[in-house]
Amino acid sequence: MKSLRAVLDRLERKLRPAPRPDWTVLRWDIINAVIERLEARRYLEVGVSVGQTFGRVRGPVEKVGVDIANPRGLAGVIAISNDDFFARARPPFDVVFVDGLHS
Repeated sequence: MKSLRAVLDRLERKLRPAPRPDWTVLRWDIINAVIERLEARRYLEVGVSVGQTFGRVRGPVEKVGVDIANPRGLAGVIAISNDDFFARARPPFDVVFVDGLHS
């Protein structure tokens, strides 16, 4: 299995001809590349907010989002605190993106 560094290097080579965008724009590309490479089946996103990243994660995966609020009513997003979510269940996830509680 290739390392994450190798996956990210390959992604960077693909994007090299274009001007390098801000990394915040690329986060879903990186997540999708990791999901593809690992053949991940389960994805967890902690801190979904309005779903900018969550909505762009693709692939044959089960997506679960956790956010204290789900303002847009996104499918797959559980409106619960992070602490409560992890206290109740710890199902195995292949890829986890933590982007919550920026205080």
